[in-house]
Amino acid sequence: MAVPLARPALVGGVSLVLMETLNEFGAVQFFGVDTFTTGIYRTWFGMGEQVAAAQLAACLLTFVIVLVLLERWSRGKRRYFHTTNRYQQLPEYVLHGWRAAAATLACLVPVLVGFYCPAAFCSI
Repeated sequence: MAVPLARPALVGGVSLVLMETLNEFGAVQFFGVDTFTTGIYRTWFGMGEQVAAAQLAACLLTFVIVLVLLERWSRGKRRYFHTTNRYQQLPEYVLHGWRAAAATLACLVPVLVGFYCPAAFCSI
């Protein structure tokens, strides 16, 4: 029962991984691996061929669009959502006072640790 419901999320995640793999530039160039994206970069900046680089980028974009359309075609007319009333909506809670401040702080911690701390260390 859970696998058909998880299919859109799984396909979306796999699609993002494929697109990021095709589009990765920084790490693969650091390790000296030739990818399609490094070829586009070299064509544009190394050879000075902007038209050829645009054609290569269009090929990459076409490949990604074909992947997304292939997934939609494989899904057909199937829809993935609950069709019964067995599932109830989750209750909503409104926080006030110190609990609201604590919840806001808990949500800000990943942003602070993941962005502001590295940005502060880089500017030093």
